[in-house]
Amino acid sequence: MALVALLSSSDVRSVRLQPPFGAAQGGLDALERPDQPAGPPQGGHYVSHEKATGQVKVSPTAPRRGGNPEARKLTNPVASNVESIAAGKRLYSRLCVRCHGPLGKGDGGGAGAGGQPSDLTDATWDFGSSDGEIFSVIHDGTSADMESYAEQMTDTEIWTVIVFLRSIGPR
Repeated sequence: MALVALLSSSDVRSVRLQPPFGAAQGGLDALERPDQPAGPPQGGHYVSHEKATGQVKVSPTAPRRGGNPEARKLTNPVASNVESIAAGKRLYSRLCVRCHGPLGKGDGGGAGAGGQPSDLTDATWDFGSSDGEIFSVIHDGTSADMESYAEQMTDTEIWTVIVFLRSIGPR
């Protein structure tokens, strides 16, 4: 499942979910939403009512230091092949290289909150190394430096970046 929304009390946004996390696959329907009817509203959007309730619902697959067993269960629907690796590299070059560097070594220097970007080519993955755990880190974010990319990338694009990361780092 994907995170419903990360919001401040003054900001309520809807989050568009792409397969495999949309309602068509049973995604967020499993979350308790007493303030919403069953299923997504028209267009597949869910709206967080954090402003009204003071609560943010967090997905069971949200990133956790040391890994997340629920996120680990998610599988990458994008097959690894020459085309998907090239597409992932293009996305990585556009959105990730600034912090993680051209070869994924964490030497891009773009982290603004003072953190050290992760080396994506080594065997140390603070939030888990499965495709699903990496997906949750990119999708949901982990810190001020590694923010959520859910609004900049579709789920399929995130999975495609993971295919590229597998081509340059540990499998």
